[in-house]
Amino acid sequence: MSASASFRGGRGISFGLGESQRDEFHDETKSIGLSWNTDTKDRNGSVSYIVGRRAGGDYTYWSFAQMFRVSEALAVGISHEWSRIGAPSEFAGAGQLDIVNLNYDLTPEKSIGGRMVRRLGKENVYFSYRQQVRRGMDAYVIYGDPNAVETTGMVSVKLVRPLF
Repeated sequence: MSASASFRGGRGISFGLGESQRDEFHDETKSIGLSWNTDTKDRNGSVSYIVGRRAGGDYTYWSFAQMFRVSEALAVGISHEWSRIGAPSEFAGAGQLDIVNLNYDLTPEKSIGGRMVRRLGKENVYFSYRQQVRRGMDAYVIYGDPNAVETTGMVSVKLVRPLF
């Protein structure tokens, strides 16, 4: 069960109560979240907190995310997530995820970007180029693998052509 409210000025709040049965585990959680500047894609932010029981252990999770418009062309986003499951769960332990996004608009149709993801003490960095057109085919070139645990030397080309 959850509820949320959005207010003028792009502010929001959410509450949740969760209960589920997975395998032999009975999970129960309570959550709260706050958000701001939700009506802008380059200045929005949020914070959330979840506490309860998961997988047979005490569970705590919190996250923070914030976008910044550094200049007319440069946007930066940061986020941090932390979670912990306590003993006696077989999944006991803590985890952390940190992400930094960069996007620089060369023109309204072209941009370069990058992302650094740090998880479990390992970093994955990748870069992208986007060429979006009003008509025809959009093109993306990605150096690295967004889904890898660590940085790779892979190059991908993605071409998107709308049907209508």
